[in-house]
Amino acid sequence: MNPYLNAAQGMAADLAEFAAGLHRRPEPSFLEVETTRKIKAELEKLSLEPVDTGLETGAAALLRGAKPGGLVVLRADIDAIAVAEDETGPGASEAPGLMHACGHDVHTACLLGAARLLAAEKANLAGDVLFLFQPGEEVTRGATALLGAGLLEKLPKTPDALFGLHSAPALPAGTVGVNPAEMMAGKTNFTVTFTGVGGHGGQPHQGTDVLVAGAAFVAAVQTVVSRNTDPLQPLVCAVHTVHAGEQVFFPADTLQMTGSVRALDAGVQKLAEDRLVELAEATAKGYRCGCEMTLIPEVPPLVNDPALVPLGQKAAGMVARQVAALPPTLLSDDFSVLAAKMPGLYYWLGTAKDPATAAPLHHRDFSADPQAIPYGSALLAQSAVLVLAED
Repeated sequence: MNPYLNAAQGMAADLAEFAAGLHRRPEPSFLEVETTRKIKAELEKLSLEPVDTGLETGAAALLRGAKPGGLVVLRADIDAIAVAEDETGPGASEAPGLMHACGHDVHTACLLGAARLLAAEKANLAGDVLFLFQPGEEVTRGATALLGAGLLEKLPKTPDALFGLHSAPALPAGTVGVNPAEMMAGKTNFTVTFTGVGGHGGQPHQGTDVLVAGAAFVAAVQTVVSRNTDPLQPLVCAVHTVHAGEQVFFPADTLQMTGSVRALDAGVQKLAEDRLVELAEATAKGYRCGCEMTLIPEVPPLVNDPALVPLGQKAAGMVARQVAALPPTLLSDDFSVLAAKMPGLYYWLGTAKDPATAAPLHHRDFSADPQAIPYGSALLAQSAVLVLAED
């Protein structure tokens, strides 16, 4: 057995209990106060060098190896989402309407395990490792906030590599997926506000009906994917919410929509964004409405660094029950924001007891098998060691 996996299996019960504690007390993005306290308490036991992230939540700690070498960043996200867990009992979420439905509790435990493994190897470590517990991933703003607070400038050297992992309910616990290139989509959110003239329902000709304009825009948006981009290029371009009017049975004079654009290719994403603006403006003109369109860039596509892929496959082969390849997904993760600043590789970590019956990410029935945690810890530790050994 791989020595890191063997050591991680020895602390499996403790790491599982740590993850369970986070699961019982989930906290939303940028409000992960208790989660941060628990993480810092564990890091202090390892005598690591704290790094000020400049944010109120989240934590970072530096392990300086006894021998000179490079720097590897290992990252986990720590926040929960606004989903009510469909479970009761001692292990369920105690926070109404909040749940770790994306596996961030497991991600955090995996990184804590990696910190323990590598701290024990300090005397043999040729280089440094930063353990980064990132807040605010679920709103895809945490990585940008860390960079804005000057995290990279506080590091002793430029990172050689960045690694992270994400729970994959499509894979059995302990399986690792390594994508050779594209992994997750870039994301841009948008808002569209149509303004018209309300009035009396019995005299529609004296007003300007924003609902008709809105309905036309929703229909037009469907053509961005079906008629404006290569059908072989993955793209989601959709309206997600619609709100209009305050009084029932009265025509509204303002309608607001929100939605998102997701693509694996940055060029496809830009084309879709431009087309959305054109459609909104043309719809407003055609239905005699005012229009305000706002694009909100969130994250770029997440593409694994090609130079790190062979190393990632090697690390996975050394610790995983099996190595699998998963197709890219149009989910998004702000790991890509950090990976735009340094070579990055993001793993899929199988977390399902039974993939055939496992609930998907962000579902109220989602559950991650804690048996995956030692594999995740060993994977992150082994990845860092392989990079530092090459320097």
